[in-house]
Amino acid sequence: QAGRISGITPADILVLQSDIAQAVANAVQLALTPDEEARLAVARPINPEAQEAYFRALFHLRKQTEERLAKAIELFEQAIEIDPEYAPAYAGLADSYSFLGYWGVRPPAIMRQAKEASSTALQLNDTLVDAHISLGLVVTGLDRDWAGAEAHLRRAIELEPNSSAGHIGYSRLLAHVGRFDQAIVEARRAVELDPLSLYNHRMLGSAYYYASRHDDAIDVFTRVLEENPDYIPVLWSLFLTFSAKGMHDEALDTLERFLAVSGWGWASEGELEDFRRARAASGWAGAMACRAGQLEALARRRYVAPAVMALVHAMAGHRDEMFVWLEKADLGRDPTLVWAYSWADFDPYRDDPRFQDLVRRMDFPEN
Repeated sequence: QAGRISGITPADILVLQSDIAQAVANAVQLALTPDEEARLAVARPINPEAQEAYFRALFHLRKQTEERLAKAIELFEQAIEIDPEYAPAYAGLADSYSFLGYWGVRPPAIMRQAKEASSTALQLNDTLVDAHISLGLVVTGLDRDWAGAEAHLRRAIELEPNSSAGHIGYSRLLAHVGRFDQAIVEARRAVELDPLSLYNHRMLGSAYYYASRHDDAIDVFTRVLEENPDYIPVLWSLFLTFSAKGMHDEALDTLERFLAVSGWGWASEGELEDFRRARAASGWAGAMACRAGQLEALARRRYVAPAVMALVHAMAGHRDEMFVWLEKADLGRDPTLVWAYSWADFDPYRDDPRFQDLVRRMDFPEN
């Protein structure tokens, strides 16, 4: 065995790890579960160039801006071109596509691309935890397949109980379907497993937000921003939470900051100036009415998620316009609509029969 180790090449490293793990298990007569045996058996040599492209892609994926996600897609595709059977690259590609869909800057068709990529990853390796997570989150927004999503996410945790990504993915699903206390438990577990993940902390704060524990959410989000002021996604989450609490000055400050630095092309400098003037003249109502008009104009130039359009109209008090966009979101299978069940700014409209009909069509599971 020593001879094999001294002659190892980078491409053989995963196979070597599996050999060592199996040898140790045999030596101590450790009983492996069928899943553990399957994961060891599926190990294959990794092309070092493909692996390098994959890790570079992950770096960009975690930044979650439009430009970074485009770069992640490019690098994941590069890894796949080098090694067409490299399953993790397909899972990463699926995540990149689905983030663009969930951020509302690409039409829902991108979720079908995400589903195809995550399904390919599972075809190549059905014990790949990241592939189960990816597919679970994709079918949530694309198909509203709540049971299928839960099966994939629970399978990911079953395969790797200490997968922080598995627990945070499951937390997201639980929040979607209104199981807020369980969502908090799963998010806390993810943070325990990977306390350095900004995404995990953001999702924990989001779980608090959806459970109407707004002070806890604000505490999480502000601590993240204090330590990582460049982590842009948390600004959107903090804006929603301030709005839910009726802290409109703080919400508008946060929204303005988000629009200025998000990198999503949500507002030009001129539009930001108009937004500031509307706020100075008419406060929250004027600022959100201005923002709704700006998004209406933007939607004529590029794709904007209908559910996001509906949310801004809800904040502005535009009931009928809100329902027009919610209907478009439902008919077009906008993946961001899965959050609509829990967005606090829709609360004043929940008794409207049109909203109740929308929730019925979403076919959320009974809790």
